[in-house]
Amino acid sequence: MKQVVIVSGKGGTGKTSITACLANLAANDAAWHTPVLVDADVDAANLSLVISPEVHRQVPYSGGLTAVIDQEACISCGACESVCHFSAIRHENDRYQVDPFGCEGCTLCQRVCPAGAIIMIRQENGRWYQSGTRFGECFHADLYPGQGNSGKLVTVIRKQAEQWTRNQGQKLMLIDGPPGIGCPVMAAVTGIDLAVIVTEPSASGLHDLGRILQTLYHFRVPSLVVVNKSGMNGEAESRLATFCQQERLPIVGRIPFTHQFVNAMINQQTLLEHEPDGTAADALRLIWNVIKQTLDKD
Repeated sequence: MKQVVIVSGKGGTGKTSITACLANLAANDAAWHTPVLVDADVDAANLSLVISPEVHRQVPYSGGLTAVIDQEACISCGACESVCHFSAIRHENDRYQVDPFGCEGCTLCQRVCPAGAIIMIRQENGRWYQSGTRFGECFHADLYPGQGNSGKLVTVIRKQAEQWTRNQGQKLMLIDGPPGIGCPVMAAVTGIDLAVIVTEPSASGLHDLGRILQTLYHFRVPSLVVVNKSGMNGEAESRLATFCQQERLPIVGRIPFTHQFVNAMINQQTLLEHEPDGTAADALRLIWNVIKQTLDKD
């Protein structure tokens, strides 16, 4: 089994649209059979906008504990409020209450409470799903607004997807990674066979390419670069090419700018389905061939 993650140092580069296209190509490639998909952007999952998943399994996710005060047992001493580093406990209406959005589940308040009035409960922070799509099985999740531990949730759905992939004898996992370089990204790229970095010819695109590249270097993940919106800024694209050359980072494809990506998403299609004979579709097919060749070498 091979795991490929598609990442970008920033949002808006077209990472998810390209992931959907690669899923389309893999699903129609006899050598790789049907891929297993993972939408690891649990804070703002949007791969479903293109692949239209049909949910057939959903599981509550708990990323940690939350303090709850038993009002009958509470003696209103204020010890819990005084030690809470997150200002999650407040004295209102002659009673102490816990703000569940502020509580980090550290248990310090429970330990200092002389009346034993504080209990720690599992809080539902989100849900993860297993769905069927026209390109293969998909694992995705929604983290509820204001909740943390998104990196843990990414790890959960990756493990579920890995188990499914092995049990079904599938060869390929395609992961739509979160943007940026935070904890969810680290959870998405750890132990990956290949990272495909999607960037764009702009000053911010080059800057964020450098940031995500350092993260991938740290985890020793082999990487390739795809330039999306190619041709929009020749000077910036030249600087991007120079940077990749200096870093010995292969640019495996340049996808020309096209409004058809947006039109395809509006119609819940990949670009390959919406405009199969365009230059962007041709570029995507070449990118998929390079990815296959790279995986075959390992």
